Amino acid sequence: MNRNNFWRFILVVLVILWSLYELYPPEGRDLLLFFREKATGRDAAFSAMFQKAQALQKAMPEKPYDNLAEAIGTNDITHYFPSFGAKDQLHPTTYILNRLAAPSRRPHPPGSRPARRHLIPREHGHQPVGQDY
Repeated sequence: MNRNNFWRFILVVLVILWSLYELYPPEGRDLLLFFREKATGRDAAFSAMFQKAQALQKAMPEKPYDNLAEAIGTNDITHYFPSFGAKDQLHPTTYILNRLAAPSRRPHPPGSRPARRHLIPREHGHQPVGQDY
C-alpha cells in the first residue's frame, strides 16, 4: 500500500497557521464603547458621564479604566447595569467597572474559556479570617 500522508500534513499545518493568524495579535475592545453598549436605561446623567470619559480618553488614551472611573466619580451606575447584581457589593461602581473591563481586555469566543474551578471549597469548614470560634 502506498500511503501518502504528505497532503494530510499540509492540511494540518494550514489549519494551525490559520488559527494562529486569527488569534494573534489579541485585540481588546474599547472600554468606553463597551460601557455604552452594556448600559440600559441611559439618561442625561449617563450621557454626561460618557462625554466626560470621552474627553478624558482624548487627553490620556492609555488609561481607559482610570478615565472612566474618574468620569463616573461618585455617581451611582448600578441602575444602568442591573444584570450585574452590584447593589449587594461593598463598592458597586468598582465591581461594575471590573466586570466591564475583563471582557474588553481579553476577548474569548463562546466556549473557549476554561471552567473556573475552586481549589479549596468553602463548605469544608474553613473559617473566615479574623473570627475566633
